[in-house]
Amino acid sequence: MDRETCEQVVQTQLEKKEPDADPHVQQAVAEEMCRLLDSGKLEDDIDEDTYAGLFDVEYLLSRLEVRGGDADLRTKWNYWIGQMCYFAGDDYERYKIDSE
Repeated sequence: MDRETCEQVVQTQLEKKEPDADPHVQQAVAEEMCRLLDSGKLEDDIDEDTYAGLFDVEYLLSRLEVRGGDADLRTKWNYWIGQMCYFAGDDYERYKIDSE
């Protein structure tokens, strides 16, 4: 899927999953999710036997639940990215969403 379509799909899903999130944050998370998917980095860093072929929009949306609780969307995304930095290296820092 091309980047524009990816961002539209993710934005639509985020509006359903995180309806109270700031629209700018939804857009920023959608952009970073799609950049990460395009990069192929997940396939390089995560055990293929466990997640072979599963690195898609649904997988990344499910990662928002890692943080849980009442955290906002930016915090959930950045928390998971922080976990990836810890386990796979700081290359994931570039996918964090800065605060306003």
